[in-house]
Amino acid sequence: MPTLGFDIDAQRVDELIRGHDRTREVEPEELAAAAELEMTADPASLAGCNVFMVTVPTPIDGHRRPDLGPLLAASRTVGRALNDGDVVIFESTV
Repeated sequence: MPTLGFDIDAQRVDELIRGHDRTREVEPEELAAAAELEMTADPASLAGCNVFMVTVPTPIDGHRRPDLGPLLAASRTVGRALNDGDVVIFESTV
């Protein structure tokens, strides 16, 4: 199914488009085979989406309190693209 991958880091998006995942979670062959995957760093591209999976880091400090800054920033970005009936899924390691 058509899928849009969005990241605020344009350099990372360019790397993924070229088939390189710096996190080494996805092999170049997998990226090349994802025919219906489009990637962008342009938040305006989110306007056509209706399901959003937000996966951002939530690091913890020395007192084990999560830093929600990345989650809040991602929520604002997604919130600008939301329409009635859209679905937002938040995924976190914390």
